[in-house]
Amino acid sequence: MVYIVHPFGRDLGFKPHVHLVITKSGLKKNNTWVEIDEIPGNRVASKWRYLLCKVLRQAHPHNPDLQHAITQGDHDHRGFQAYTESFYPKGLEAVKYIGRYLGHSPLATSHLTGYDGQQVIFWYIDTSTHQHKTVTCSALDFISLLVPHIPPKGM
Repeated sequence: MVYIVHPFGRDLGFKPHVHLVITKSGLKKNNTWVEIDEIPGNRVASKWRYLLCKVLRQAHPHNPDLQHAITQGDHDHRGFQAYTESFYPKGLEAVKYIGRYLGHSPLATSHLTGYDGQQVIFWYIDTSTHQHKTVTCSALDFISLLVPHIPPKGM
């Protein structure tokens, strides 16, 4: 299993999600190798939602606002999707894809299209609409978008 926590979306906004590569096979207790034909996305999402909410509730038992948000998120399933469709049929290709996140900034320099000393212009592809979006913001706002994505020291 290889995974990376990706805290931002293409627009640099806070959108935490996990990219995970796992084998579609494994060992049984008797050391027999078993192939899995299909991973049921709805069951993975349900289990992920349950475990995440459980850990969050235990970690912050005295925060009523967070407890309410956890309950609401668990109820309406927002933010708890699990996509099990593989973009890459071969494991090495998937690992290369996920590995890109380890060595790259949250925004490719090719997506920066303008800077006049005051304003920064960048673009991204919206994942829900597949449309090309352009963002213009002050240099200070742009830096504010990037700072949360700097990994902690030692990472």
